[in-house]
Amino acid sequence: TMELAGIHARPQELCRQLAASSAPGLSELRSRAQGLSVSDFVEAAKAAAESMEEEDLRAHASELAAALLRNHEIHSVELEKGLETAEVALREKCLERTSEALAAFRQQRDELEAA
Repeated sequence: TMELAGIHARPQELCRQLAASSAPGLSELRSRAQGLSVSDFVEAAKAAAESMEEEDLRAHASELAAALLRNHEIHSVELEKGLETAEVALREKCLERTSEALAAFRQQRDELEAA
């Protein structure tokens, strides 16, 4: 129960560990799922539910919830990386525009002082 309390106290750590453990198999999973549709998964879930006991269904639901968390974490990491890249590009463009504006200001100031 202490381990469970620790997990509840730090859910982000659980998500991080789950994502780290599943990330290597993500590309393999994506390639194996090509050609499948939502209805294929619905049919498979119905068939599995009909042949499983309640305890097995609960365990399966837990596995699915964990998979959702891993998927969310993976997409969050990808989004964060994209955001960091965009922030760097924005800073570079802002620095460039600031430098251009400062150079134009200095040129105008020098021209006014010379006149």
